[in-house]
Amino acid sequence: MGASGVIVDGSMYKVAFTDVPCGGFYPECSSDLFAFKSEALARTAFAALLDQVFLDGPLGAFDTMTELINGCSSVNGCIVTTPYAYQAMNNMVLGVQAVNYSSIAGREDIADPGIVGWPADQTGAVYAAGTFAKWELLGAPVPEPTTLALVGIALAGVSLSRRKH
Repeated sequence: MGASGVIVDGSMYKVAFTDVPCGGFYPECSSDLFAFKSEALARTAFAALLDQVFLDGPLGAFDTMTELINGCSSVNGCIVTTPYAYQAMNNMVLGVQAVNYSSIAGREDIADPGIVGWPADQTGAVYAAGTFAKWELLGAPVPEPTTLALVGIALAGVSLSRRKH
């Protein structure tokens, strides 16, 4: 159905995969509701999907058997689209696609295939290999390891100073 704890550009997200139209997973189809507001950020999100979610592991063989991804029924691969803009004038959603090919397809995954536009009322079920990604921000940016190290050193220093007194 999706994944939680996906790190994109230093922030943690939950992502759900669905084949319902844009208005089906957002109260209304609006760019304001999309987690990523630019093509560049949407591309970063899909690199994260390929690196962190579409993997074979204890929860499933999502890289080998792409039909396990919610909304995808093709055994050859799954095309996941992340929306980043809505054009009300022509009722179109713009998004970036990532392609997670199954092992039987014999092709490399693609994290940066291009921009697509589709009618806001179109479902992912229009094609068996397609699903949409709904991203939700879970938390503040994840601290970098150097920040954690500095905090750890400071806490150790406080602890040592208390022991001396």
